[in-house]
Amino acid sequence: MAITPAQVADLLDPAVRSIVMGPYESWKPLAAEIFEVKKSDRRSEIMGQMSGHGYIPVKNAGQAYSEEEPVEGLKLTVTHTEYGLATQITESALEDDRFGLLKKVGTSILESAKHSTEKIAWDVVNNGFAAGTSYGDGLALYNTAKLRLGVGAPTFANKASTDVALSVAALKTALDTLRAQKNHNNLPHFVKPPYYLIVPPELAQTAYEIVNSQLKQGTANNDINYYAQQGLINIVVVPYMTSTTNWHVWAKNHGQKLFLRTKPDLRTIVAQSTGNLVYQLRFRASAASANQFGIFGSNI
Repeated sequence: MAITPAQVADLLDPAVRSIVMGPYESWKPLAAEIFEVKKSDRRSEIMGQMSGHGYIPVKNAGQAYSEEEPVEGLKLTVTHTEYGLATQITESALEDDRFGLLKKVGTSILESAKHSTEKIAWDVVNNGFAAGTSYGDGLALYNTAKLRLGVGAPTFANKASTDVALSVAALKTALDTLRAQKNHNNLPHFVKPPYYLIVPPELAQTAYEIVNSQLKQGTANNDINYYAQQGLINIVVVPYMTSTTNWHVWAKNHGQKLFLRTKPDLRTIVAQSTGNLVYQLRFRASAASANQFGIFGSNI
């Protein structure tokens, strides 16, 4: 359905002095800074895992070599989803628009595409504790018993056994959990700083007080604040998080991916049958977790 003069009467009314659309200001995308953004050239992306090798065993002189073969793990297939939106404007509405706002409809749709792409990525976080959302192992993104490959390989945790609110002690638990993770062959999984402390806007003040206080937060002692080390923790405030209390810590090598099969493409056409100006935008994208090492979440 096209926008007609009757639908935008205020834009045509001489008595109306001003109307604002937006505002639309330049902003720095969050997902591109945290996720591994990949351009995809196929309908679906298949991500698999394979173990390497564990510690080398002792070999006595003349003794046969011990053998260990890499183990292939579960595969995850992600099919890109198509997104699209269009707005039509009649010739009469364009001609009578006193403020020129209808010509900015394309800007509005592009802004929506930016936010939509962000939401696609951050829904990996939003659904991280949902029982019905898994990434190849039948478990939620965050679990105390994530599967590892290899013969007799134990599980690993990327969440605490009891979820806790964000605090100095809770942040220590998160970092200790990440640093204690073993890879598929029971070797240390080295998590790389900086760590990203991912919080909703409601936890921004708590996060900044914990991380950026010069001395240890919440105590009268003069202990230095360990988390205030330059380059150790970056705070990421995400307005796309659906929970106001959940928080996450990701290492730099976290493995969460955002795929762009087709980038947002805005087209402006004139419909031959009606003369309407048509703004069309479409893109194809998906987001997924390639592996669950190097991440920690708390579901409050």
